Formats: sequence, structure tokens, C-alpha cells
Amino acid sequence: VQQARLAADLHKYANGSLWLEFFYEEQLAAVRAAFATPGVVDDEAVLAQVKKAVMSNGWSDAFNQSLVDLLRLAHQHSISIHALDSPEWSL
Repeated sequence: VQQARLAADLHKYANGSLWLEFFYEEQLAAVRAAFATPGVVDDEAVLAQVKKAVMSNGWSDAFNQSLVDLLRLAHQHSISIHALDSPEWSL
């Protein structure tokens, strides 16, 4: 529910920053690199890899898909993405 509400309002924060839990900076760097290329094939491949990696959070597939959808939506609104988590704090 919160992700759906955020997704609906995300356009209000165009050109801002979005800090995300459950992702690591290395994962988001790969997402940013994929988004920087003109094609979308690599975008989808990287997003699938990130979703697979984030599944370890123990949340539902729908919740994790909403997180990945937020990455895509943030890109559409030129919102920079950043990780709140780091491997050393997640162990």
C-alpha cells in the first residue's frame, strides 16, 4: 500500500532523490548504468537481477516487485536512486 501511494506521488519529486531500503549501492549502480544506456533490454535484465537479489528480504513477491517498479518510475521522473543499506550493516 505504501509503495503504491509513493508511486502515485513520485512525479511530485521529479529531479529529486529516492533512498531505498533492501538495496545495496552496488546493485543500484548497475541499475543506474543500465538506465544510462539508450536501450531497455539491459534495463530489464538488470532489474530482474536486482529483484532476484532483493528476494532475500523475506517479503512477498508483490512487495519486491513494487520496489523494482519504484526504480523504474524514479528513472522516468529523473529521480536519483540511493541505497540506505550496506552489506556490513545487513549481516
